[in-house]
Amino acid sequence: MEIDHYAVLGLPSGEQGAKLTDADINKAYKIKALELHPDKRPDDPNANINFLKLSDSYEILKDKDKRKKIDDRSSSLSVQCQRQSSQDDPRKRKMRDDLHERECASFAPDPDELAREESYAKNLETFRKKIYIARYTRIRIVIKY
Repeated sequence: MEIDHYAVLGLPSGEQGAKLTDADINKAYKIKALELHPDKRPDDPNANINFLKLSDSYEILKDKDKRKKIDDRSSSLSVQCQRQSSQDDPRKRKMRDDLHERECASFAPDPDELAREESYAKNLETFRKKIYIARYTRIRIVIKY
């Protein structure tokens, strides 16, 4: 698992991270160090680990060569993702859209089932009305199935 060293320091990643100055990185480190220092967090069992991650990320971003490698890797990944999305094959796009339509249709209610439920509800309401009338008028009703 790759660590986003900019995020550890609370800084923006990617192109924005590459534009940050050393002063920005130092300032962010000092602010985070005050927040995550183990002496400030005696109840946190992970305070030492978090502070070590912060220190490691700061050391990596402070070293110009390591920082350049991180920025280059980040930019190449973003360019690769953009290229892949822009070169999306029309056949794949059509297949994906068709799949989406079929999935939506599978969750749509069945018209026959809706008609049966509606008919059942009507019949039930009619039956209840007849029962009500029979109880209060003492009329005998014939139930047909």
